[in-house]
Amino acid sequence: MKTIRIGGALGFWGDRTDALMDLLRGGPLDYIIMDYLAEITMSILQKQRQKNPGMGYAHDFVPLVRESLPLLRKNRVRLIADAGGLNPLGCAEALVNVARDAGCPGMKIGVVYGDDLMPHLESFAGMGIDLRHFETGASRKEIPGPILSANAYFGAFPIAEALDRGADIVVTGRVNDAALVLGPMIHEFGWRPEQYDLLARGTMTGHLLECGGQASGGNFNGGWQGVPDLANLGFPIGEVGEDGSLVMTIHPGQGGLMTPAVLKEQLLYEIGDPAAYIVADVVSDITQLEMEDLGNNRVRVRGVRGHPPTATYKVSMSYEGGYQISVGLVYTWPDCVAKAKAGADLVLKRLEKLGIRYRDHLVSILGYDGVHGTMSFKVEDPDEVYMRIAFLTDDSQTADRISREIVTHVLCGIPAACPLEAGRPSPHKQVAYWPSLIPKSVVSPCVDIKGGPA
Repeated sequence: MKTIRIGGALGFWGDRTDALMDLLRGGPLDYIIMDYLAEITMSILQKQRQKNPGMGYAHDFVPLVRESLPLLRKNRVRLIADAGGLNPLGCAEALVNVARDAGCPGMKIGVVYGDDLMPHLESFAGMGIDLRHFETGASRKEIPGPILSANAYFGAFPIAEALDRGADIVVTGRVNDAALVLGPMIHEFGWRPEQYDLLARGTMTGHLLECGGQASGGNFNGGWQGVPDLANLGFPIGEVGEDGSLVMTIHPGQGGLMTPAVLKEQLLYEIGDPAAYIVADVVSDITQLEMEDLGNNRVRVRGVRGHPPTATYKVSMSYEGGYQISVGLVYTWPDCVAKAKAGADLVLKRLEKLGIRYRDHLVSILGYDGVHGTMSFKVEDPDEVYMRIAFLTDDSQTADRISREIVTHVLCGIPAACPLEAGRPSPHKQVAYWPSLIPKSVVSPCVDIKGGPA
């Protein structure tokens, strides 16, 4: 039975940049995937594209490719990444230039795009497609600020098409994370759209690989003390068979831990209904999933079932939602929690006295209940806490007035208060998230090949 090996080298934009080379040097692989995108990442990329229309993609992906090209070519490993973000065509062109400068002018860069819905929003409205918030049901007309970005989550078949057309590297815009891994399986094994069990097994392989080191011992809450050599954490590898069988592992000699307990933490990450994990290509059921520890950092995964996909793509939209300012003070022992609570109350009373209006606010007392709220295991009288208040305002001037008021509480407020930041925090525009759905019938992914033989 044909088997391929896929490594997961990145879990988010900002993850370890040496994992790609570690995977390439550690042993044989057929594919490596790098998952850059989250909803907040798209917001960051949108801000960058507003300043420079030529950007909008993960710019540091390009030098990583430049560094790894010799080993990618030597080891015949194909690289797949959603680093294209809001500008996959621009990212692809940058990679073509890198390949040419590195003496690899024949390298083919596959690009998957068409997920950007911004040019089509008005035509969708004319077709009666409202792009309602899929949790609240609110109409798109209720979005309180200018829409900044709107992207559909494509699936794995466009990635497979790029590989079918000979791409050495595939860069995409917004696809569901697991599609980066499912795409090579469809290409290698010829899986068809109606083979739901196979697509579900490939999807859950992708789900286990998409967060990089979290599936090989990083961020492990079930015994982190026993994870060997985290400084040299080996990133996860999926050994996948043509029948969808899967063994998860790590390169020999690298740090980390591959056990059922580690994998189950990643498996349940971002899972809503375990009987219906929905992506563009299939609906996966993991309620019968089993894991078998084979020893030596090898775990067999089986029991995933699939069902027909939905008729819609998920859509991630962002809009300008006002201005945010986060300000705070540190209070020290004794009675620091009582001081922090009184300090927050005093801040709000002062803003009311000064006539400063804001849309919303959130008080957190870090070191006491800032993470788990009322569920916190609270120390009744800790040495110090950080009282942080975040405000949402209509304009930057109001946010700046709030920031200025907080500083006065060092001498005019509750005792033992001091700022944590150096200087006053500055307000910034809020980019808010609006999730929606769109019929697949009105959106089509595009696949192109850049570079290659002249």
